Amino acid sequence: MLAQRFAGYEPRAGQVDLAQAVAGAIDAERHLFAEAPTGTGKSIGYLVPAILARKKTIVVTANIALQEQLVGKDLPMLAGLLPKPFTFALLKGVNNYLCLHKLHPAGTEGMALEPQDEQHAAVQQWAKTTGTWDVSDLPFHPGPGLWRDFSVSWDECLGRKCRYAEECYSRQARKRARESDVIVTNYHLFFANLAITTRGANGILPDADVVILDEGHKAPDIAREFFGFSLSHWRVARVANRLAKLRGGKKKAASLERQSRLVFDWAGRLLKSKSYRASLRKDAIPAAEVINCLTVATVTLAKSKVPEDIKASEDAAKLAGEFEDAMLRADPERPGFDRFVYYLEERGKTKFTTICRKPIYAADALGDNLFPLYSSVVVTSATLSTFGKFDFILGEFGAPARTATIECSSPFNFREQALIVTPRMPAPQSAEYPDAVARLVWDAVRTADGRTLALFTSYRNLQRAYDYLVREGCPYRLLRQGGDLSRGALIAAFKEDVHSVLLGTESFWAGVDIPGEALSCVVMDRLPFASPEDPVMDAISQRNDRWFFDRSMPQAIIAFKQGFGRLIRTQTDRGACVIGDSRITEKAYGANFIRSLPACQRSTDINAVRGFLQ
Repeated sequence: MLAQRFAGYEPRAGQVDLAQAVAGAIDAERHLFAEAPTGTGKSIGYLVPAILARKKTIVVTANIALQEQLVGKDLPMLAGLLPKPFTFALLKGVNNYLCLHKLHPAGTEGMALEPQDEQHAAVQQWAKTTGTWDVSDLPFHPGPGLWRDFSVSWDECLGRKCRYAEECYSRQARKRARESDVIVTNYHLFFANLAITTRGANGILPDADVVILDEGHKAPDIAREFFGFSLSHWRVARVANRLAKLRGGKKKAASLERQSRLVFDWAGRLLKSKSYRASLRKDAIPAAEVINCLTVATVTLAKSKVPEDIKASEDAAKLAGEFEDAMLRADPERPGFDRFVYYLEERGKTKFTTICRKPIYAADALGDNLFPLYSSVVVTSATLSTFGKFDFILGEFGAPARTATIECSSPFNFREQALIVTPRMPAPQSAEYPDAVARLVWDAVRTADGRTLALFTSYRNLQRAYDYLVREGCPYRLLRQGGDLSRGALIAAFKEDVHSVLLGTESFWAGVDIPGEALSCVVMDRLPFASPEDPVMDAISQRNDRWFFDRSMPQAIIAFKQGFGRLIRTQTDRGACVIGDSRITEKAYGANFIRSLPACQRSTDINAVRGFLQ
């Protein structure tokens, strides 16, 4: 069928193997982990068997580009190709849709919110003509502050109590999803739904037979966010603002605000102190008074008949429970007290302090809640295996014993298409290392005639390299994370200007798809081990003497494979990967990283890049 539709179509053995494995898993009602390298065509490989099986399917992705490819290209193509008709829908989080309650506040009798500036007015004008009310369809990109005036989070949404419930665009999108055979959504919405249903509440997503987790290597870390919580003063302030509007509520609201600030001022001082390292251990969170104030707020707000007040009462009760959980975190009498790590973090441009909780092992949440919910869970990615096995990722998910695995073949000839360069470098922990990396990036850029994506494990190394390239008079356009452009704009500019250079940190190690000459060289500053200050890694290291081999190294290998995966995107691509970490050749464990990559040409000379690319 594909050959009839596309001129010059060439079948890919890896795609066929994937499709057969997915079909077998769905038919046998079992779970599957499938590693499908770049170029396999995995979206078609998993969509076709799911559609032909006539199973209600949820496809989950980690980035917007893949969602748009599925809904805008792959699914419409298959709808016109396959003999069995099917329907599909894209479902986003509620904050992506314009909220009518925000657009027409209570008491305005249907009148729109008073425009505050030109962009405010532009959103209101767009709202009169849009057919989707989806922020991605706005003709300009609104800042988060502006869009918050027109949208709500799940915590703020009034649901059925809202006077616009029947007209709500988010609810209409969910209705379309319920009626569709294939639903495409993102991990944040999927895990928010899983966390809600785990607590016994009605879910956001409809029931389904099959769930396909694309980019599945990211799923465990994202799941940790949703089976934990994050406490901030701003969450408390929302409740206090609602409380202050009630008769006799101003004094209670002021007390709640004051007690909240005391807790988060304490947290901010502790985070900046020398005694804090990675997580909260013996520190006693002074949360008793704020819990009392939240309990009072819960009761007071619940007496109101206004939907917004009732919602705020529910939020206050939830906050009180989370504060109490955090305060009693070290009580060994509590069931499962040792399953979570509690830590402090700065967030946002204002660097406000949050008190956070995450499960140490994602398997605790996923094993009990994900696999029993669906007859088939298919986890796929270009990077799932480590040491030639799936043991690490299966353990991360808490996958059942009968889970099947498959490693699909790549359509690329890496021996001809890729060169790996491992030049002599100082040790990563040495004082001279940052400058050596900066020089290495410059050497790579010169030998590759620009056309370079440099990946860093720290923003400090990125900035050092950027400054060095500027001082050396780099003749190519320099694009860097942390400048004026968004991630999407940086990637678009890099793709358009063939000889440009892009410098990025963690978020650029994955999800960058630049086929062709524009990305001819990838530089990795060092092996992407998680920081010792990572709270989850810190907690695991306290509990497992083999934490480096059991957790740190497999996780780093998956990230390393992702970084390398930016290089070769098509059968005509050619590129060099330069690795600036001496441990890859000087440490015994370094061989595990090289073995994780396909067989390529090798060199220790950075000048080999020029000859290889020519």
